[in-house]
Amino acid sequence: MATAEGIYGSDSWRNESGPRRGSEASTTEEESVERVLFVYGPTNTEKITRHVKPLADAVDSTTLVCTDTDPEVDGFRQVAPPSTGYRLLDLFLMSVLTAVESVNGEYDAVVTISLFPHGCLGLLAARYNGIPAHLGIIGCDIDVHARAWYGRPVRWLMRRFDVVTVPGPTHRRRLHRSVGVPWHRTAILANPVDVDRFTDVKPNRDRRYDLLWVGRMTAEKRPLLFVDVVAAVAEEVPSLRAVMLGDGALSPAVQERIAEHGLEGTLETPGWTEDPIPWYADASVFVLTSERDALPLTLIEAMASGTVPVTPAVGNVGDLLVDGWNGRVDDPLTVDGVATAVENLLADPDRRARIGTNARGVRDRFSYDAATEDWRHVTRVLARYTRR
Repeated sequence: MATAEGIYGSDSWRNESGPRRGSEASTTEEESVERVLFVYGPTNTEKITRHVKPLADAVDSTTLVCTDTDPEVDGFRQVAPPSTGYRLLDLFLMSVLTAVESVNGEYDAVVTISLFPHGCLGLLAARYNGIPAHLGIIGCDIDVHARAWYGRPVRWLMRRFDVVTVPGPTHRRRLHRSVGVPWHRTAILANPVDVDRFTDVKPNRDRRYDLLWVGRMTAEKRPLLFVDVVAAVAEEVPSLRAVMLGDGALSPAVQERIAEHGLEGTLETPGWTEDPIPWYADASVFVLTSERDALPLTLIEAMASGTVPVTPAVGNVGDLLVDGWNGRVDDPLTVDGVATAVENLLADPDRRARIGTNARGVRDRFSYDAATEDWRHVTRVLARYTRR
């Protein structure tokens, strides 16, 4: 029988605290780096808090070189080049700033997120200064770039880093077996949520919306499939209320599909919101329709809210969900499969509440404290590869 400790605290989600036999370890387990240069270009400043703050809590000193600073986040130093409005020129200026900062800062290690371009910038800075380098993979580097026709140099680059982190166990195994990164140089790094924002949870049966979808309206997220699911469920549940949060290239197509199905009074589309958490808290079921994903933050936030997820087993999702215990897994994802799962959940409030309660256990593994512990492990591994 599944339990919270058995799922969220299982060995597959844990990072070893010491080197495996035969590793290249040259220091004791307790040693770690103290001064870290973080090279990162987040698409929004909220990611600075989520990705950098846990590291800053794990080391003595952190400097973030980024494209846009967030003055509201404290605990580490932030530097950014002036913005010109031209991507290539901005990237060049960030490259110069990274080089200068890495030479002048006397850092122990360089950490990065995403191979192109910031991972490459960080790797060059680390090698020039003779210090170890970390690469954090969150999205498509493994599932897309490493498998593409140009994948061989991508995999070669990944193997040049001293530590490579991924969001979950499936990608960790793939990183080792398919990319060729030694197991002791791989780790899991939580993509955390602020658990304090998920403490006051409305009972699932009292929520305003039956169905929720959150994401970019692009082809790989398959928003049109969700509209078709709503149409199918609405035939059996005329009182259905659903909402889609997001925008993107397929937004016009979504509106056309809604009109085709006559769902204007059933499915709301308020657009993108900077803070979707109140929406999770007011929805009974969250539907993920991604064709490809590593471990989406939207899924973690929905589960932390007690919103029952219905998802495909993409990326690391299968490592997190046990079908029928903390969510429903429909793989491969089909309109009929998702619609049936949703209808069954909506017809059984007690089961829905039980699954939602189990889903909330995700907060322990994906808290900021858990991410800080993951970073402590990463810094210990980085310390083994000091080149100076």
